[in-house]
Amino acid sequence: MSKKLGLESGEHVVVSTVAHPSKLLKPAVVLVLAVFTHALLQRMLEVRWRPMDDTWQTVHSVLGTGLSLLLVLVIVLAVVRPVMRWALTRLVLTNRRLMLVGGAAPRGGVRIPLLWLQRVEARPGRGFLGSAGIGTLSADFGASGVLRLNHAPQVEQFAGLIQETCDAQHRLAQGYAGAGDWGRPS
Repeated sequence: MSKKLGLESGEHVVVSTVAHPSKLLKPAVVLVLAVFTHALLQRMLEVRWRPMDDTWQTVHSVLGTGLSLLLVLVIVLAVVRPVMRWALTRLVLTNRRLMLVGGAAPRGGVRIPLLWLQRVEARPGRGFLGSAGIGTLSADFGASGVLRLNHAPQVEQFAGLIQETCDAQHRLAQGYAGAGDWGRPS
């Protein structure tokens, strides 16, 4: 895993996580509604319109094929794509950086040093999600932007862990700064 992440020497992964599976609720609902609507429209096409002429039978079969292609398009764009992004996107906290790698991240990922972290905020979700500890994690890096993870599992503990790791990184950097150049890691 460290080769994929491009970790520096002395850097190690503190925690690596994906968004909670509750993020897949919307694609699941879209899938059920798309399949139900497709079945309903196919059935209506069969029951309401049964042409006898060859020309109309061709139009009938083209409409049926068009409905099936539309179903495939909806499933690929609204179900498969979000599920793949969810499965491949990881938020990784190392002892030096916070990284977003995989599906939803830009090519090469986002890797921001913890020394740039200004504040980290955990906002519990509404209703059942909030009571289960699921929420939105926001890490503000000032001019570098905000790294946000929706449906973060154990959001309060994760925010605390990021803050602790950031504080340790700041203490380490101040210790090296006070030791002179010979104490800096290469």
